[in-house]
Amino acid sequence: ANKCTYVNESLNCSSAIDYMLTSNCEHTIAFNVLDIDVNLSDHLPILAVLSGDCVNDLQNNMRTHLDDVTHLRWDHAPLDLYYENTRVLLEPVLENIDRLNDNIDSMSTANVVECLDQVYNNVVIAMQLSADRFIPKQKKIS
Repeated sequence: ANKCTYVNESLNCSSAIDYMLTSNCEHTIAFNVLDIDVNLSDHLPILAVLSGDCVNDLQNNMRTHLDDVTHLRWDHAPLDLYYENTRVLLEPVLENIDRLNDNIDSMSTANVVECLDQVYNNVVIAMQLSADRFIPKQKKIS
């Protein structure tokens, strides 16, 4: 059955917009969208029951990836250098936002979305570069 995962009764709309992904559907024993009484969200919870083999593989895979996790040590960082570097890297992004604002009325929706996606990506890149340069990292201790 094609069940809706998003239901907004006041707007009288619903859709199936929430998903669960798997790399092997043969491990999925059961799947259902739950309609529970106590749910304050417009999104309905999704339940998937997986076979034991899949759960063990998942746990082992997660343990392997957790060993590679590093944490940023903000308490040991030269924050003034981080802030200044981030400011310098974000100046061109601000210029792009100003240009977008000046030209938005003559742009198609698709172009605006594309420009906003690029702005978002450039902000993330600037913050990652600054963090890589100035924020010490520490491997997670198991």
